[in-house]
Amino acid sequence: KAQLQKPCKTASSTRFTPQEKDAWFWIYYVLKYDILQYTSQKQHFMKKQKEINENIQLLSNDETIKSRWKRYGLKKSDVYSSILNDNELSIEAFIGLAILYNWNVRILQGPCYLDIHENSNEDTFHIIEIIQTNKAKRPYIILEPEGEFKKDNYIVVKSLSKPLRAISNYKLADLQHIAGILKLDIFKKKKAELYSDIQSKLN
Repeated sequence: KAQLQKPCKTASSTRFTPQEKDAWFWIYYVLKYDILQYTSQKQHFMKKQKEINENIQLLSNDETIKSRWKRYGLKKSDVYSSILNDNELSIEAFIGLAILYNWNVRILQGPCYLDIHENSNEDTFHIIEIIQTNKAKRPYIILEPEGEFKKDNYIVVKSLSKPLRAISNYKLADLQHIAGILKLDIFKKKKAELYSDIQSKLN
């Protein structure tokens, strides 16, 4: 069903989020085109159907996409299923499309960030922040980043849904660094205890 359009903030704000429920799809659409295309009078339902058909065709013709997705832990079946069947595009499918179009995207969620760096000729990133509202998590495009992104203030992850890898992937110094970002007490704590504290904080 076509979704009703609501007014959206654009030039007056440094952040932008689509008003539709299917936020990840429309963030993809704004990155591919621009906000003016998003706000044009053409029905959004028709735009979405056209994009679905075009993307499935592109994916079918891209022989490298499966191996490129694998680097980010994405499964072909999950991305295809979300694009074709879900009422709301999943974050995994959004990442899959970002890889397809060779975009550089940095997704922030709390103290964590995930980088999709597919355009090696560019060092700039589209910045998206996921913020918890009263009802659910909503993604925002940061149109005008304020200052330089300081990686040392964030935890780099491979998955936002599972930010911590198995404990064997970390040295004690790694966990102490993460704990420092989270402002956790590290005094006299062993590796297992520190890992448990971080896990509780991120969950």
